[in-house]
Amino acid sequence: MVVQTEQEPQTAGELIRFWRTRRGLSQLELSLDASVSTKHLSFVETGRSSPSRQLLVHLAQQLDLPITERNRLLLAGGFAPPYLELPYDGEVMQPLRESLERLLEAHEPNPALIVDGLWNLIEANRAASLLWGAWPAGGSCGS
Repeated sequence: MVVQTEQEPQTAGELIRFWRTRRGLSQLELSLDASVSTKHLSFVETGRSSPSRQLLVHLAQQLDLPITERNRLLLAGGFAPPYLELPYDGEVMQPLRESLERLLEAHEPNPALIVDGLWNLIEANRAASLLWGAWPAGGSCGS
């Protein structure tokens, strides 16, 4: 038995179509939001037209793509990515991590979370453990 899986989008047009459908938008809705003709958007999605860098950046903004996906879209279109991706645990991000740590501590005794653009948990304060069921010994929820 062979399981058919969906092929990952490779071209700029395929990526635009993927994100447009993921956002629940029709070609007409996206073209109206982006002030682009439906015909041109269709041609870009099918590969009949090569999008400019400006169009790709504009569509990425309209689709509210994460930075990583904006870079991927531009690379697929043959353009250099303008957005620098720095690791959260890198040296350059140390001042940001320290500020966020102070912010998490300031929210205690209330739970606070730090998530990335894809809603992955990055950091949490001690009170946040209550959100995922780490109740104190002998404690109960709602009593």
